[in-house]
Amino acid sequence: MPKRQPVSPRVVHDEEDVVITREQHHAQRREERRRRRQKRAQHSISLSSAISMDIYGNSALNSRSGMGTVSHDPASPRSPNTDGVRGRRPRPSELEEASGEGRPLRWQTVVAFFVFAMGPGWVLDTALYQQMPWFQSTQSEGLKLASQMTIAGILSMPFLILPYIFINSSLPKGVSHMLMISILCFAEAILTFLVGILWSVSANGVSFALLGTSFFASGIGGFQSIVVLPWISQEFNPRIISIVLTGSHFGNVLTSLLGLAQSPGGARRFTPTVFFMILFTILICPVVAYYRKNLLARKQGTSPSPSLAEFKGMVNESNSRTPNPQRQLAPTVSNSRPHHFHAQQIEGSAPGDSHHHALDGNPVCELENMEQGQIIEERHSDNPKSSNLCASIQGYLKAPLGWRKVIPHAAANGLIKLLAWSLLRAIAPYAAYHTKHHHNTNKQDIGGSVLAMAIEISHVTLTVGSAISYFLPSNQFLTPCLILIGTFLLLSIMASDQGDWSKSEGAPVLILCICVIRFIDGYTTPLIYRDIAKIHPENRESLSRWVAIVEKVVTFCGAWVAFALIETDNIAD
Repeated sequence: MPKRQPVSPRVVHDEEDVVITREQHHAQRREERRRRRQKRAQHSISLSSAISMDIYGNSALNSRSGMGTVSHDPASPRSPNTDGVRGRRPRPSELEEASGEGRPLRWQTVVAFFVFAMGPGWVLDTALYQQMPWFQSTQSEGLKLASQMTIAGILSMPFLILPYIFINSSLPKGVSHMLMISILCFAEAILTFLVGILWSVSANGVSFALLGTSFFASGIGGFQSIVVLPWISQEFNPRIISIVLTGSHFGNVLTSLLGLAQSPGGARRFTPTVFFMILFTILICPVVAYYRKNLLARKQGTSPSPSLAEFKGMVNESNSRTPNPQRQLAPTVSNSRPHHFHAQQIEGSAPGDSHHHALDGNPVCELENMEQGQIIEERHSDNPKSSNLCASIQGYLKAPLGWRKVIPHAAANGLIKLLAWSLLRAIAPYAAYHTKHHHNTNKQDIGGSVLAMAIEISHVTLTVGSAISYFLPSNQFLTPCLILIGTFLLLSIMASDQGDWSKSEGAPVLILCICVIRFIDGYTTPLIYRDIAKIHPENRESLSRWVAIVEKVVTFCGAWVAFALIETDNIAD
């Protein structure tokens, strides 16, 4: 009887046709994962050592990573006396260097971003409410049209966020950024043109054109903080955030001035069609500024967005990365791939992000080694696009790395937006009414002129606040929030008719309260996003987006609360 041969362990073949056992293959994979974790830790520490460790005293992280301990400054008020647990307070120059704010800005860049910011923002949404007196007198809904358009705008973000997640998960990072910014710029201009033609169209007593435009206009404005501001914080100097918000608010000022020239509730010097066509010509400028900025940057080799040829190449390369059954156990990946392939797969990195190149010696090589395992895991997936979409949805539901550090920023931002927009729009008409009447009813004069003047001036103070934030930065948000709460409480007292505000001082107090609230919003919001870039520079895009999503959830709930208070007559009779 022939002797039975022992069963040899199963073998696999790597790229160089070297026969290895399965145990050796798994050991190599574990070693590769261990090296990648070390690379990520070193990469994160090298980017934010002046921030994450000096501010929060994470010296234990240094010792675990083999990077040494942080030197202590005895003169620093936050450094310990004896035990040396906390690190020294970083100098302002170190914070600016880590976040990129120390880099100078050319005037051409400032102008380009200022003009571009009027596109993906709240200009069209503001214009719709500017025309509300005309719409309420001509459309079948009457006075109910304003609340219906508000609800349509509230519902936009829950529906539009899913297509954004799909685009962000299906395309490489540079492509998804370019595509989303382009969609926002073109959409606002096209919607303005269409509503100028179709604003009077209705069916069965429903103004579908106005409700649909309000839906998408509010969505575009909401994406400003979810898409545009995180993109700018990651790819450019964070000071540009102040420029972008100033330009966006200046677009609202232009809309308000155009509304004053038209006087839709009074003289009606020209129709809404003429109004929206003039606004359409203004919104063409942001589209030109965006593509002009990218063209100049590509000529200088500093553009974060790809050209059309690069766009097609990146999409084809992304689609060609399909799983290969014959390669599922490959332990390594050839280093012959171009560097840009690896760099574009990294969360938070993009071609042309000179800030990361300035902080690291050779980040492309480090990122290339870090991502070898991710490319292998991508090949193991049976459906990479579906896996990317599910992972992206989970990523948006899950708080990003370092979220605890920006909880105060999320709380301050949500509070400011809730009071300055969701609740202010609900109680301001009642406060304006009580500047004319006290404990009596008069439908002839409801204080509309006072409210209109307050809203127009508040857009100016909003723009001034954003402009001042560029020159006078601060990371102290408690004081502005306390002033905001006190001012809003005074406005609430006026809305509830507590006291006689129908005297001569009622109208100036109302205008002052609304202007102070909007000024605090304009000044504080850009500084919140800029401070996030200083706290966690290597993950600032994800953290900025998380803060913006928290803000949308807070304002979404606040708008429904305000709507319920109005419908149930709980604010005032």
